Amino acid sequence: MGDKAPLVGRRTGLVPPTAELVERLYRLAAVGDIPWPGHGASTPMAFQESLWADVLVQFGIEDLRSGRPVGLLRAERANFFHGYAHLSMFVLPEFRMQGWPLEAAVLFGNYVFRRYNLEHLYAEAGDTELEQYGSGKGSLFEVEATFRDRLLVNGERENQYVLTFTRERAFTVGAALIERLARSPATASNGSLSQRF
Repeated sequence: MGDKAPLVGRRTGLVPPTAELVERLYRLAAVGDIPWPGHGASTPMAFQESLWADVLVQFGIEDLRSGRPVGLLRAERANFFHGYAHLSMFVLPEFRMQGWPLEAAVLFGNYVFRRYNLEHLYAEAGDTELEQYGSGKGSLFEVEATFRDRLLVNGERENQYVLTFTRERAFTVGAALIERLARSPATASNGSLSQRF
């Protein structure tokens, strides 16, 4: 791959957050349908401020087939001295539990490592999320820590996992995956990226 990080995959593209996406995220955060950090969704102005608070870079996820917004990816709380940042991904409800939006996370991780001098990206996931893309465990990311029964999801307790994606893996496993995705023709919308790890 060249020096420029690709922003388009087989099914998803990374784009600046659109007004439509920001409005949807605010409405979902305001009623608790997405876990927005802190209390940033209490008012539209507070949400707008929280959208960029401590964010290094963020992109909207776009479905290339329909042009519809799918979610938001953020690298935040960057520590350049120690070489890490935190990754968060917010997916709109109609796209949850589908593997293909994760293609955007691979594109995003590659972009962040190419653009910034970081060694690790950390993300958090609950049991349900880890089960969805758990086939990447050990090949694309590692589980660094497990906090038992820390999350409350739909009234049930779930474990919380801290995942790490390294620069080395981004430039080996991640790069190979992006290359395969770029060569693969688009398939039916129920195709799962997690099946390709």
